[in-house]
Amino acid sequence: MVRFTHALTRLSAPALTMIDETLIDPQKINIEILKLRLFLKRRIDPEKGCWIWTGATDGDGLGLIKVRGVSLIVHRLALALWTGVILNRNQLAISTCGTDRCFHPEHREILSRAQRRQTAAKGTKRDAK
Repeated sequence: MVRFTHALTRLSAPALTMIDETLIDPQKINIEILKLRLFLKRRIDPEKGCWIWTGATDGDGLGLIKVRGVSLIVHRLALALWTGVILNRNQLAISTCGTDRCFHPEHREILSRAQRRQTAAKGTKRDAK
C-alpha cells in the first residue's frame, strides 16, 4: 500500500496523517474539484512560474490542505493529482525552484532520503521537504 507522508513525524497542528491512495480515489472524490480547490489557493509567480500556496501552512511553511478530514502537504498532493506519483515514506519531493510554498509539480524533483543525504553532503543547498 502506497502512502503519503512527510519528513517530519510530528507537527503541532494540524497533525499530518499517513494516508493511502484511496483518499484520492476517483470513485470516492471528484479529482477536478480537488484540483480546483488547490487552484483557488494559488498565486502564480510571474517570474518563476511557481504555483505559490496561499492557504494554511505548517511550521516549516509547507502548504497544507484537508481532504476528507485528513491534512495533506499540498505539493505531495499536487504530484499525485497531476502526475499520478504517490510518494512513499522514503521519498522526498525536493523544490527545484527554491520556494517552499510552490506546489507546481514540474518544480519538484523526487529523491530518496539516501539521495537527499548524498546531495546535502556535496554541499548542494536544496529544500529537503
